[in-house]
Amino acid sequence: AGDLDAALAWAEAVAALAPLSSEGHKLGLESPDDHDGYRRAFDAAWASADLVEGQAAFKQKRSPRFEGR
Repeated sequence: AGDLDAALAWAEAVAALAPLSSEGHKLGLESPDDHDGYRRAFDAAWASADLVEGQAAFKQKRSPRFEGR
């Protein structure tokens, strides 16, 4: 059993993730048979400015600033 503080901490961690990746995960969980939709989401995430930002943040040892683009 969890508590409110744990739930809020989890929600904060999820909110910090790359939005396009989160959308793809959500699609995969909600519509596991939508392979075309999942592929489009995957391709969009891998062609995004957020991917470039994530890679730059990793190299610079800082937190990424994702914008969902």
